[in-house]
Amino acid sequence: MRRFSALLAIFLAVTSAAFAEGTRTWQQSSFDEFEKGTANGIAIGSDGSLELAPSFRTLATTPSTYIWALDTDSTGTVFAAAGSPARVYRIAPDGQTSIVFAPKELQVQALVVNAKDVIYAATSPDGKVYKIQRGKAPVVSKNSEEQTPAPENAPKPAAQAPVPSPQLPVDSSYWSSVFFDPGTKYIWDLALDKDGNLYVATGDHGQVFRVTPNGEHTLFFKSDEAHIRVLAFDHQDNLIAGSDGSGLVYRISPAGQAFVLYSAPKKEITALAIDNNGYVYAAGAGEKRAASVPHPCSSPPLFLRAVAPRSIASHRTVHRCVFGVRVMTWCMRWGSTPIADCWQEPATRVGYSPSPATTISPICSRPAPTR
Repeated sequence: MRRFSALLAIFLAVTSAAFAEGTRTWQQSSFDEFEKGTANGIAIGSDGSLELAPSFRTLATTPSTYIWALDTDSTGTVFAAAGSPARVYRIAPDGQTSIVFAPKELQVQALVVNAKDVIYAATSPDGKVYKIQRGKAPVVSKNSEEQTPAPENAPKPAAQAPVPSPQLPVDSSYWSSVFFDPGTKYIWDLALDKDGNLYVATGDHGQVFRVTPNGEHTLFFKSDEAHIRVLAFDHQDNLIAGSDGSGLVYRISPAGQAFVLYSAPKKEITALAIDNNGYVYAAGAGEKRAASVPHPCSSPPLFLRAVAPRSIASHRTVHRCVFGVRVMTWCMRWGSTPIADCWQEPATRVGYSPSPATTISPICSRPAPTR
């Protein structure tokens, strides 16, 4: 009885304290508020909305320190470009992992798979572009240097062979060959157009090369920047390229004509994405060095030409004027629709005063020469 009385007294004391505390409520509805918590199975939208998040699971773990690029073939198999050690891993949908390429260089920096499931992998530094295929490698005759035919007229096989890893097996059904040697310090990215031509973004000289499926190559674009870091194609088959140095986003036509679409506040463009409406999204990193711009009338001015499609020539308005380290980018709008046609002028000798009406007016002005 004494024990029951003691328990009853404790219960009454706890419930009295609870009623005295009362019920506390609060409301959270913004992204910044939700971000302070830990989301388990919930995705937080930028507008503060909440929804069930996709599930995630680890598909494969590799011995390499970094994974630089991923792509898939027609069967859904993932190929991963990795570094330290340099490898290309084949990851099956069930997670089974094997090595298909192990070069002598330090990193496999970029990778892309074409419509025929041929893998192109680029190594750095002082690297090359390799072609990796499934099937039997060409056989070199003992009495001559000629090779027997190989799938897709493959070039001479590379000297190195995959080096076995203590953790992962080597898939001997794949073989590699040197496809293109740009002779540059770095190869940063690879991209394929609809015709199967390979575009190679390089560093030290800011060059983009175009290589046909047969291995014939040309210099497609040369930038004033030191590095072209990333590549992507828009819906009009223009090549979009991001640089390191001034953080420029280029639009390069199939003929190789380039325009600066945007000068980012960051020095390096690290990723590009293009949505279904053709808008370009760029990720940037690093801080630019401050650039001094002399007084616009201290030296002979450069003239700006309003280069707009003829159909809107009488209705053009300035959309954005950006000073970059090396260039000034001018863009325009037609109503509420951005026009991709932008043009650039060196930013170190130009003072400008954009008119809000229909023209562009340099501060130091006289009739601009016509093209």
